[in-house]
Amino acid sequence: MVNTFKILCSLADFSSIKTEYEESKPKEIPEVVKSVKSQKYPKTQPFNVTINIQLTLPENKDDEVYDKFFEALKRHLLTD
Repeated sequence: MVNTFKILCSLADFSSIKTEYEESKPKEIPEVVKSVKSQKYPKTQPFNVTINIQLTLPENKDDEVYDKFFEALKRHLLTD
């Protein structure tokens, strides 16, 4: 994604963008934002990775095909 962004930026024409900014005094921070900022969060938070595997299997009256298929999934995905 970063490389795509960099390539798109290299192709873009930023010369027409106005760079004038209005000087204004900072707005007052709402109390809700102040309370969220003051909360302490742990420095390291665990993260979860979720992988969904969706398969569409053809109809088959032979249960052995399905058994072998799920045995292979177990062998490749659930073992160390």
